[in-house]
Amino acid sequence: MVWTPGTRWLDLSLPLYDNCPGIPDVDPPHLRMLANAARDGWNLERLDMPLHWGTHMDAPYHQGLDPSMDAYTPGQLVGRAVVVDCFGVDPGTAVGPERLAAAAGQLSDDAVVLLCAGWWRRRAWSEAYVAGAPRLTVEGARFLAEHGVRGVGVEGFSVGGCGEDNPAVHRALLERGIWIAEGLRLDRELVAPARWTVLAFPILVRQSSGAPARVVAVSPAG
Repeated sequence: MVWTPGTRWLDLSLPLYDNCPGIPDVDPPHLRMLANAARDGWNLERLDMPLHWGTHMDAPYHQGLDPSMDAYTPGQLVGRAVVVDCFGVDPGTAVGPERLAAAAGQLSDDAVVLLCAGWWRRRAWSEAYVAGAPRLTVEGARFLAEHGVRGVGVEGFSVGGCGEDNPAVHRALLERGIWIAEGLRLDRELVAPARWTVLAFPILVRQSSGAPARVVAVSPAG
């Protein structure tokens, strides 16, 4: 892909900040100032957080499988966006094969499937945000795995939601080497007819189960 002045870019990432929302039963990120320009001549911050927080990615190693996140090459983290329109769905909607079937003709080994609902706008320490974003069912995850997609992206902090099926949803994808991006900012600009390519680049942490990432989408001019 060639970047031109007319190329469109969308940032699909959410910012990290002190005590930002995420996994309910895990200590959230803590950001503090170590030095400030007024006193020390420079600014320096310290961020303490789990690797699976905010906009982040999961690798198979998250469930004890191979590979780890750092083993993916940059080329494996770029793919063609396939948008599943979930706008207007009820909180906690589970996405299965029946909703995914409409996109079946677009699914292949370069596809990054995005469950888009604009749910990121509800970002807060609330049940609506933490538990309400569209999620995959186990059957939906297996459907995508059978089609051999490259990656899956969701707005919630976990692709399978908060319920007991979440580990099985993860495993159905991760055991096939399909990486997962969670905590995304997904909006209506991604819906067709625009053609988008997703670039998902986690920070490089050795032998990691996942990592915070900057995820963007790009569409060619015209």
